[in-house]
Amino acid sequence: MEHVSNIELPALRKVQITPRRPKLSPTATKIAEGAVAVRETNPGEEDIAYLHAVMTQVSLPRRKTAERFFERRSGNASLRIDAGVIDNGSKYVELPLPYGPMPRYMLAFLNTFAIRNKTPEIPLGNSARDFMESIGYSVSGGKRGTYTTFRDQATALAACRLILTVGDRGVPKTQLKGDIVEEFEAWSDFEGGQRAVWPGRLVLSEKYYRSLDGSAVPLNHTALKALRGSALALDIYAWLAHRLHRIRDRSGTFVSWPSLKQQFGDEYSEDNDGRANFRREFLRVIHIVKSLYPTARVHECTDQRKSCGLTLRCSPPPIAKSDR
Repeated sequence: MEHVSNIELPALRKVQITPRRPKLSPTATKIAEGAVAVRETNPGEEDIAYLHAVMTQVSLPRRKTAERFFERRSGNASLRIDAGVIDNGSKYVELPLPYGPMPRYMLAFLNTFAIRNKTPEIPLGNSARDFMESIGYSVSGGKRGTYTTFRDQATALAACRLILTVGDRGVPKTQLKGDIVEEFEAWSDFEGGQRAVWPGRLVLSEKYYRSLDGSAVPLNHTALKALRGSALALDIYAWLAHRLHRIRDRSGTFVSWPSLKQQFGDEYSEDNDGRANFRREFLRVIHIVKSLYPTARVHECTDQRKSCGLTLRCSPPPIAKSDR
């Protein structure tokens, strides 16, 4: 057997290995892009959206419910919303309560159009698809479920009735009672071969429209658009936008986890697991919200000698007065 020795090996090339970044989900990508836009862009009038001040403290259900009414309280604010009824041309049909992120985003659109154009009358297009596109939802890609949900939520929002109350030490001070929408034209929408009532023209009720004057909270529309996939994220963002710049105590304001759960976590159980799950989800979501509201000064209190919760400190609002 032949003996082989002194074999020269070829020189190895040094290869620079760059670790691959994990691919972001479409939702994470929108949030990241929105966060960059919020930091780098000075908002103009077209970048401002509005929510009613009371609905930054208490808002719609986050999940579907079989109940015909829903109530929420937080501090001196309370809300009751009753599901509506609509005539579909052949009979009266009971509609569900509006829930989730879509009606929240729609309501911001309605408020914004009314304030910007100084009119309670809002055109919604010739179909749900028209309205969906006009406020920035994609109808491409065959997402029939998204389209159907959007159409149904828009109709439920148009037909519901609500009571908004702001009190002082348990005594009601201001109460808005009635419909959000006073009138809407409706016709049958046969998109996809299914018959469905669609409100093509909508008029906000006089009480609700007038209450927006002086009670509308300006929000960054770029942030709302990035967060519109999560009802909890939209609620936290609106709450912080309304509350943080009003804090006067230099040491900040403390909000306990039980108070936060009462305001934001009605869908979680009251046992230890429910409270722990709410806290975990709230902290995850508020981290996302702060990326789109970078000046928000909010910190978790972890001092074992004190009650746990959040400390809120005075922060600039997401829309400065000079931008309004």
